[in-house]
Amino acid sequence: MQCVLSNVPSTPQYCVAAVGDRATVHDANEQSQPQFALSCMGLRQRAPGLLNIVVEKQQQCASMATPHHHHHQLLVTRPQCRSSAHLFRKQFTATSVLASNDVEASFISMAQCATTHDAVVVVSTALSSMPIRTHPSLRVAFRTTGVVDAVVKMSAHATTPDAVRWLSAAIIHLVRNGDAPVQAAFATAVTFEAIAMMSIHATAPQAVRWLSAALSFITTKFATTDIADSVARMSNHATTPNAVVWLATALCHVSRGGSLWTTTMVDAIVRMSTHATTPDAVSRLSDAIRNLTNSADVSVGSAFISAGVVDAVVRMSTHATTQNAVDWLSIAIASIANINDASVRSAFATSAVVDAIVRMSTHATRPKSVERLAVAFAQVISNGAPTLVTLAAVDAIVRMSTHATTSTAVGRLSVVIDNVATVADVSVQVMFATSAVADAVVKMSAHATTPDAVYKLSTGVSRITSDIDAAMKLPFMTTAFVDAVCKMSAYATTPDAVRKLSCLICSVAKGPDATMECVFGTSAVVDAILRMSTNATTPETVHCLASAIATITRGSDVAVKSTFATAAMVDAVVRMSDHAATSGAVRWLSTAIAYMTSSPDAAVKTTFATPYMVHSVVRMSTRAKTSEAVRWLSTAIVHMTSSYNVFKNTKCGPASFVDAIVIMTPSEFLGVSRVITPEDVRWLSMAIANMTSSPEALVKSSFAAKSLVQVVMRLSTRATTPDAVHWFLAALRNVFFNLPKAPVEASASRAELHALARMATDATTPEAVGTLSAVFGYIAAYTYSHDNFASAAVVDAFVSMSTHATTPDAVHRVSAALVSITNIDNAKVTSAFASAAVVDAVVRMLMYATTPDSVRWVAAAKMGITSNDLRIK
Repeated sequence: MQCVLSNVPSTPQYCVAAVGDRATVHDANEQSQPQFALSCMGLRQRAPGLLNIVVEKQQQCASMATPHHHHHQLLVTRPQCRSSAHLFRKQFTATSVLASNDVEASFISMAQCATTHDAVVVVSTALSSMPIRTHPSLRVAFRTTGVVDAVVKMSAHATTPDAVRWLSAAIIHLVRNGDAPVQAAFATAVTFEAIAMMSIHATAPQAVRWLSAALSFITTKFATTDIADSVARMSNHATTPNAVVWLATALCHVSRGGSLWTTTMVDAIVRMSTHATTPDAVSRLSDAIRNLTNSADVSVGSAFISAGVVDAVVRMSTHATTQNAVDWLSIAIASIANINDASVRSAFATSAVVDAIVRMSTHATRPKSVERLAVAFAQVISNGAPTLVTLAAVDAIVRMSTHATTSTAVGRLSVVIDNVATVADVSVQVMFATSAVADAVVKMSAHATTPDAVYKLSTGVSRITSDIDAAMKLPFMTTAFVDAVCKMSAYATTPDAVRKLSCLICSVAKGPDATMECVFGTSAVVDAILRMSTNATTPETVHCLASAIATITRGSDVAVKSTFATAAMVDAVVRMSDHAATSGAVRWLSTAIAYMTSSPDAAVKTTFATPYMVHSVVRMSTRAKTSEAVRWLSTAIVHMTSSYNVFKNTKCGPASFVDAIVIMTPSEFLGVSRVITPEDVRWLSMAIANMTSSPEALVKSSFAAKSLVQVVMRLSTRATTPDAVHWFLAALRNVFFNLPKAPVEASASRAELHALARMATDATTPEAVGTLSAVFGYIAAYTYSHDNFASAAVVDAFVSMSTHATTPDAVHRVSAALVSITNIDNAKVTSAFASAAVVDAVVRMLMYATTPDSVRWVAAAKMGITSNDLRIK
């Protein structure tokens, strides 16, 4: 049977031919029919005509061709032979074409008559075949609210999964192929309510898939409680990966508002995860999780406190076998782990999640995947306990390092290492002390080509190597690793990057002996430090870079010190001294100077003997506000001045060193608030002693001032150990010896003598006793303030010192001082020292007078005490 529809426009012309039980439709003008836009989704096109009208097989063809018989009447008039629903699907199809201006009215009329689910299928199928994309006039016809209302009315009768599927497909076809006004017409609350109603009957995977797709296409930022409930309801029937894809896609298109923050919605995601068994399903569902967790709503926490969420992530990880799936699941994990709720973060930081990340790492084979998985890894680790870190996790980091070929990927993976070391104890850090990890660091360093990447990689490695035993650092003590550090220095172009790379050198090179430091004692490392010094422009950076220099040069290896003793290094130190504005920076820069100049090689000391270096020392002395800063700056001066070469260049200005000493010496009058320890006194005094022992006339004249005696005497109250006393007195003695031999210069006040007398308590070694006695003897020989010696404190000091004068030299010096004092023509002094205690002290020293000089002087002392007539000139 063949019938041709009459009274239809001639362009385009369609023919309907009955072939057996089915009708075929041919376009006379087009060789191929307009393809359904969503055919790629698997929806079969029923008929490619404009309006597919299903009629009963027995209905006469002539009745379809009756003039003025519109298509909607075919649905209004029920078939006379049969009216059962299945006939709408199984009878032949006839297609007719209306003029564009009739389409809207015809469709609306037909939709009003589609009051059964079969009729909804028929009309929806016809609507899905309309060539909207290629016919502008059709797009105009379907952008009205009347069309939307018709679709909404049909939704009330879409009461089967098949009806839901086809009506959803029709909506997608209109929205996807229509223009902006068509899309806007469907993006209304009424449409969303219709979708919510249809979701009740979306009880098959295909229905879920297409209804979800419809929701995705008509909105990007819209959500209601009904929509949320619809999604949750459909999740029960999203039992195929394809259904999961589209329902998850719908979730990604709705608002991030609080209406979706329900336990029900989270439960829906957990249910869907069971069927997310393809990489694409994992990707879409992960994106939905990310969409939900990106809200600022604080109520999100309670919704995600569920073991099911962890199980869902773990389940999906087994199917995240593509880079895209790894990317999206990583983002989802990071989003959950970053929720502003400690209980959620804690619940999610489990070994199961870490295992999932480890599993995914095998598929993170591009830099972007490494970046995203590393972010998730770092977040989970930072929320958890050390027990989360396993050897498998370390292996995952090593594995990902191969593909961390961008600076961003290097930075993100480095944060994982840092977080592991931060939350873990030493036993976990030891897991990283392997050749594999060291090799991974070397690989990543090649791509650490930004300051941020250098900062993060250096932070991570220094963290895992800072607390482990030296033996565990051996995998990092290789030429390849040192070369990696040198390469990164070229990109350490910010103070922070310099600071962290310097800390890396310190943590790796620091060991119980100089063996490990020597690995870094190369010209390449020196060049790297010189490069970094140009960006060491903050006190903290100077602190760390100077620490690195000190760590490498602290040993006794002369070759290492010589490698660092270059004019360029001196310039770098001078440059850094400008930024050493804190005591910590002064302390470590001074330490670096001290270690570099501690070489016995005079050439090394000469390299640092420049006016600029001296000025740097003086500049730093004004910032040495702590005990350690004073001590190490003094130590630097000691090593710099231990060779007289430093003063042969008169431009070095020894007077400047005097200024530094004066500044560092504590003074209540100067308002300097620093605590000086005996060890500080020792080194500060040693610096003074070194400088004042120079044979250079310029040096002697620079230190020949009575005011300097007063400065040195400030240290007396802190000289409370034998070493401190010894070096303090050595400094004081040299200062006194440099003074003009005039009573007005050599005089000591009563307070100063008492200060010296107090030190006798701490002069408990023969060396300290000898030096203290020499100072007393010098003052007694040249002072005019004789009465000051007639003090019980001074007498007691000599009695005390005699008990520690246990060497011939000490006996010699104590006795000589007594002779100088008893030679004073002053009755008060003679009377004070003519005591049984002093006599006993002299007698006590006789047993240690085992040299001719010591015997001579102890005898003279005894005679001087008992007879005013004895004078030894």
